[in-house]
Amino acid sequence: MIKFSYAPSIGVAVFISLASLSCNRVSETGKEVINKTGETVGKGVSEFAKGVEEGVNKSYECKLEVSEQLSNLGLRTSKFRINKITNNNKNTLSVYCMFVFDFKQNLLVKIIDSNGNEYGRVKQSIEMLKGEAQFFDFIFDDKVDIEDKSTFIIDLAN
Repeated sequence: MIKFSYAPSIGVAVFISLASLSCNRVSETGKEVINKTGETVGKGVSEFAKGVEEGVNKSYECKLEVSEQLSNLGLRTSKFRINKITNNNKNTLSVYCMFVFDFKQNLLVKIIDSNGNEYGRVKQSIEMLKGEAQFFDFIFDDKVDIEDKSTFIIDLAN
């Protein structure tokens, strides 16, 4: 009778190799699952943050008005934001302004509450060339805390 003294060793080596391959496959599958889960969570967090931002914007429901006189001088606006700058108050209005013509004017921005009462104003000089555009920050007094449903009126300063 022939004895195979290497048979158990070969069997063990084959078993270890197969187990190692299986572990790698499980490990790679695990990594894929983790990556996919991370991607899904990341998308969820992004959507949540976007929803919060939209909710905040809707809750403010503020309006921005530009006087006809300024429009005729070539000032156009699009997006605007309310930011906190001092004393944790929302006292800054950031407005994206575009200029159809060369522009050099002193502006006056007023804040009107939902009852029609003015509660803040700021003057600012702006000088831009035709075709230029950028955000401008209109920083109100430290005591101003911009309220929901306010209206911002941008006009020429006297």
